[in-house]
Amino acid sequence: MQPEPQTPSSRASVFGRRASDHLAQRLGASQSKLWRVQLALGLPLAGLMLLVTVAFTSIASVKFEQMAQDNAQVVFSQHVQRGNALLRGLIDRVQTLVGMEASAGLALTPSQRDPLQRQWVAALAVEPSLHALRAVLNDGRYFEVVALRDTGPLAASLHAPPAARFAARSVEPGEGDAPRLQTWRLLDETGHLLAERRDATRLDPWQDRAANAAAAQTGTLVSGPAPFFSTREAGITVAARLHDGSGVVLAEIATSGLDQLFRGLPYPPHVAGGLIAPSGELLVSGAGSGAVAPPSKHGAAAAAAADEDTLGVLRELAQWTGRGVHPHVATVPVHGEKFVLAQSSVEVGPGEPWRVVAYAPLLAFSSFMVAARERMTLIGVLVLATALCAAWWVTKRIVGALDDLTRDAIRICTLDFGPSPRIQSRLKEFNALADAHSVMRESIRARTEELRGSRQRLEELIAAGLAMSRERNRINLLQQILWGAKRLTRCDAATLYIVTENRTLRFALRTRDDSLPQEEIPLVRPDGSDNDQFVSTYVALRNAHVVIDDVYAETRFDLSGTRRFDERTGYRTVSMLALPLAPREGEVIGVLQLMNALDPISGKAVPFSEEDVQIASALAAQAAVSLDNHQLVQAQADLVDSMVKLLAGAIDAKSPYTGGHCDRVPELAVMIAEEAVRVDTGPLADFRFDTAEQWREFRIGAWLHDCGKITTPEYVVDKATKLETIHDRIHEVRTRFEVLRRDAEIDMLRTFIGGGHAAAACERFEQQCAVLEEEFAFVARCNVGSELMEEGAVARLREIGQRTWMRHFDDRLGLGPQAAQAIEALPPTGLPAVEHLLDDKPQHMVPRPPTRANTAPDRFNLKAPELLYNRGELHNLATRSGTLTPEERYKINEHIIQTIEMLEAMNFPKNLRRVPEIAGTHHENLRGTGYPRGLTHEQLSVPARIMAVADVFEALTAADRPYKKSKPLSEAVRILWGFKRRGHIDPDVFDLFLASGTHLRYARRFMSPELIDDVDVSAYLGKI
Repeated sequence: MQPEPQTPSSRASVFGRRASDHLAQRLGASQSKLWRVQLALGLPLAGLMLLVTVAFTSIASVKFEQMAQDNAQVVFSQHVQRGNALLRGLIDRVQTLVGMEASAGLALTPSQRDPLQRQWVAALAVEPSLHALRAVLNDGRYFEVVALRDTGPLAASLHAPPAARFAARSVEPGEGDAPRLQTWRLLDETGHLLAERRDATRLDPWQDRAANAAAAQTGTLVSGPAPFFSTREAGITVAARLHDGSGVVLAEIATSGLDQLFRGLPYPPHVAGGLIAPSGELLVSGAGSGAVAPPSKHGAAAAAAADEDTLGVLRELAQWTGRGVHPHVATVPVHGEKFVLAQSSVEVGPGEPWRVVAYAPLLAFSSFMVAARERMTLIGVLVLATALCAAWWVTKRIVGALDDLTRDAIRICTLDFGPSPRIQSRLKEFNALADAHSVMRESIRARTEELRGSRQRLEELIAAGLAMSRERNRINLLQQILWGAKRLTRCDAATLYIVTENRTLRFALRTRDDSLPQEEIPLVRPDGSDNDQFVSTYVALRNAHVVIDDVYAETRFDLSGTRRFDERTGYRTVSMLALPLAPREGEVIGVLQLMNALDPISGKAVPFSEEDVQIASALAAQAAVSLDNHQLVQAQADLVDSMVKLLAGAIDAKSPYTGGHCDRVPELAVMIAEEAVRVDTGPLADFRFDTAEQWREFRIGAWLHDCGKITTPEYVVDKATKLETIHDRIHEVRTRFEVLRRDAEIDMLRTFIGGGHAAAACERFEQQCAVLEEEFAFVARCNVGSELMEEGAVARLREIGQRTWMRHFDDRLGLGPQAAQAIEALPPTGLPAVEHLLDDKPQHMVPRPPTRANTAPDRFNLKAPELLYNRGELHNLATRSGTLTPEERYKINEHIIQTIEMLEAMNFPKNLRRVPEIAGTHHENLRGTGYPRGLTHEQLSVPARIMAVADVFEALTAADRPYKKSKPLSEAVRILWGFKRRGHIDPDVFDLFLASGTHLRYARRFMSPELIDDVDVSAYLGKI
């Protein structure tokens, strides 16, 4: 039998078996070296961990002791500061009280003592540390109030009732050495009198050294500690001389009160302290739990009995002489033990300061250190044991890595390039071998994946270019550019800047969800130089891309903003790629900034590769062209819109009375259209504006609905009276009446001169003046045009017009060319000439130009009058309704014809072809009787019907018409309902206008609040 031919796979299998056998032999020979590897790695690791544990324990012990001292100093500083503030506050309050009494003055008369007694009782009740208040006058008068809570002997000597809390004593002055009258009053806690006793006394209050010292100086005197003059209790005396020098006032603070005050301090555990007088005497003391404090020399109970060590500590404290309000804290040895001592000086008067002191054994703050040291030792033992176990485990893992490498070598030998775990080791040789295996395994696969990835990215680039070229929405286009770049470069974040017309960079879009900065980055500094210190501005100015591998190591550009963003958000920017968006002309229109390229395997931020730069540059070039095309299209659209609004604004600017019409009608029309597209039932259910272009077409049509008014003279649009042209000619008529009155007056004066009957002449003159005044008032009322003219009124106008007056000056002088041409063909009249008071003269007739006789009569149903204008006075004043003559009415209505012809002459793009229809049909009605083309219901689109309703309602509610006042909301709705009832406007659009509340929303925006009244919408809805 012939052997079977070997296939590549069988040959690989044979090769693999042979290689496997060879490797197995070599592995068996090296098994004896396994323990040496573990020892070589394990013993150094264990020794290192032992050294680290010992060092860590020693350093921690030192740190703990330092922490104990710092903690003790903080505690004592706070405690001494509280005691300092407590004593200083007490002294300040008492000094303020004494100063107020000294400033007020004390006479100690019987009428003054009672209110003074109440006042001092209240002060002693409020301030528990205050013992007594005394006043001594130069004439020997003496008055004091003593708190009995501090002096039991005094209460016993006075046989005070149990409820007595205060004792008040007054001593009247005497003569020579004779005894003086002394009165004691025993008071309860509210100051009410409980008992009173009088006796004789030889008390001389000026024997008090504190009183004499206070009388000898200005300002407040603080003395003590010393026995008080009156009660012999010990404490501090605060005294001041009365402002008029008639005596002194004194306040006494008992040592027992101070002791109680200091015992109320929140002493920390193991802390004792107190108050030391300038003489070194410990007045009061207090202690926290676990501390020992000595008793006060004046009977204050201590927290515990003082032993010799405690007294020794207090003696050490008494030797301190430091001054200053800031606490002085030190750690010193006392009797072989470390104590933390603290004091703070309090300046309460001249001389040596008082001192607030405290102390505690340092061990009280460092006891936890011993326990911590023991715990650290235990932790060190545990760490060492753990380290030994870890060393054993690590060496075992290293040996396991050798096994893995062996198996991986066998797979490579057998040409198995399937998935394999990454083999890692701390030993260089093992890592080198593992890396060699990885390189052999991954090189072929990496090349294949690289080719596949490049092809995929190229396909994505082509797809992104096609999508950008088809996109018409600017926001969507920017999003496609941004997200397409992020996806193609596999980066973590991206930002898009746009170059503005002001030569700045504006944030346009980000892939992250944080808010965009509102500030813009200028490309040019104030001095005119390029602002190229930032990456984005450099790219925009130089039209070149920038690659940054490490943002925090970059020195070419100012990246402080990126670093501040990282600090604020917790984000970490590593790499950056910035590319210009420059279309065909080469001018940069934007900057694309990409951050943190991500490794496809690990997902970590890495620098951007050369391929990333090439792909992103290609996308940026396509994006620039697409964005530039979009900007060109948008610029054209914006130009059209701005020209439309400019034209509408120019129309409104012609007249101050219709200045808002072309602005308000589009607003109202859009409001109605927005409600109409929401309707899903009824005749309007099929009406939709599905695209933004359709809405834009409707808005442009609404803006241009009166563009033909640009050909209408403003004096016709604004004609407020019948005789008004450029000015109101009623003034000319009034002047003629003035001439007739002057003529009548001249006739009267001539009668006087000629010797005629004066009374008859005066009576005739007054009658003529009355007639002239009444006739002029009638003509003026007709000129206003607010009432409907009857035939009788027209006849009377003609009758008044037949009056004559005498003209003595040539009416052909000083005329303009047009006026001179109109009168040139008329025969001249001699002077003086007789003129009618009101007349229709030939020069008042303005002929219609031949080319404007009737514009397209086959298209429009408006018949043009014979004359362009008839400015005759009688002709205008005889206008039956309103102020416009038929010629002027046609001129007003002709604006819609001009609108249609102007818009049809414009070459609108396909998406705006319906603009002339929308703008030119708002004067049509459903019955076909409108103008200019007489369209019927079937010929009018829904946008045209909406425009009709908007135009009529705006006209009814407008407050800027010269010939009418604005209608209230309810009246405007009622009139509009009349148009609906007569078939002039679409009933469905009218019902939607009311039912949706559009009328009310419009009124709130554009009408005066006083014209917005209640409207019963239900009365106008439904069929007629």
